[in-house]
Amino acid sequence: MAADVSARVHLVAEKLAQKSADAQRKGNENAARALAMSVADLREAMALLAEQRHLLARRRGEGDEEDDDADAHVQELATRLARVEAMLGKKSEDMKLKGNKGAAASLQQSAGDVDKGRALLLEQQQTIFGLLGRWETLEDVVDGKKRRRTSDGEEEKKENEKETPHGRLMGQVQRLVELKGVLAEAFPECKDAEEVKDEVERLRREVENAKEETAEVNEMLKQESLALEEAKKEVERVKQREIQRQEEDTALLEQQREACLAMEELVRESDQEIQKMTQAAAA
Repeated sequence: MAADVSARVHLVAEKLAQKSADAQRKGNENAARALAMSVADLREAMALLAEQRHLLARRRGEGDEEDDDADAHVQELATRLARVEAMLGKKSEDMKLKGNKGAAASLQQSAGDVDKGRALLLEQQQTIFGLLGRWETLEDVVDGKKRRRTSDGEEEKKENEKETPHGRLMGQVQRLVELKGVLAEAFPECKDAEEVKDEVERLRREVENAKEETAEVNEMLKQESLALEEAKKEVERVKQREIQRQEEDTALLEQQREACLAMEELVRESDQEIQKMTQAAAA
């Protein structure tokens, strides 16, 4: 489903890019720039959503710096989507002033969809980062990545002790104590193992819900793209009708000019005929 949506949105972006190129060839630089910005923001949104889908599966070793970059990426995209929303609102007002209420309503709805998508995108980013922090803490325990560091001599001694039955038992006790401490830190509101299990299940459900809501963002962006494409088509149809009307007005003016010239010629001929008759009568 996600791949199908991405392919369709990519196709819409290509069509908008073609419209931008057409507008530039016709000398309409403002429309070309607006369409190009919409294409860039649409592709940026799809790239970020793909990144969001993979973010939950990322391992801890990638570091916090990448999280900061992803968060900055979200903020930048939110700013761009806000510009797209403002552009759509302005186009809607322009269509309203021209009397095209259908295109104005479509553009205004698209602006609202962009605003909703931007808000949901920011909300999902916060949810995903929060869930990742808690899951990574649990992964540290499960994968055995969290352990106390000692000197080389003490480390070797402990390795030897672990080979004895007593050492293995103490190792299990130590891991249980560490696990209890980590669980208490990760889930301070839970008092026993059953509550921890319930909390883990709740987190799992939240992750699934986050995935579903991300899919909803994809669908919303797809619908916004379709609405934007339809609005662009309507603007083009209005433009063509205006060109046709201007051509018809020009043709009508030309016909009127020719009729006036014919009337002037007829008047001159009549004047000449009257003069001839007057001269003949005088003779």
